[in-house]
Amino acid sequence: MQDVFFRHKSHTTINTILIVIAANKAAFYRAFNGIFGKIGRNTSEEVQFELITTKGLSVLYYGTEACPTNSSSKHSFKFTINRVLFKIFGVLSKDSISDICYYFG
Repeated sequence: MQDVFFRHKSHTTINTILIVIAANKAAFYRAFNGIFGKIGRNTSEEVQFELITTKGLSVLYYGTEACPTNSSSKHSFKFTINRVLFKIFGVLSKDSISDICYYFG
């Protein structure tokens, strides 16, 4: 489950919602490890990528549509996805990951 914290900004009357996304990231990594453990390297990278995007991303983004996300949350999501792409495609550079994201959508 997600922990939701409310913080009142002193210079405005708008409350901001801070989401602790550690639980979502842990669940996403569990889903990825479950999928990757079953299929391993026996399937193509395209199939692995498609399974992770259809099954895993919903776990990662669960609950975020109800709360606004800030830039640090978006960076954390991107980092998590990049780690999984590094594992699937076996690349070590950010440029390669950018190319993969461009070609796979």
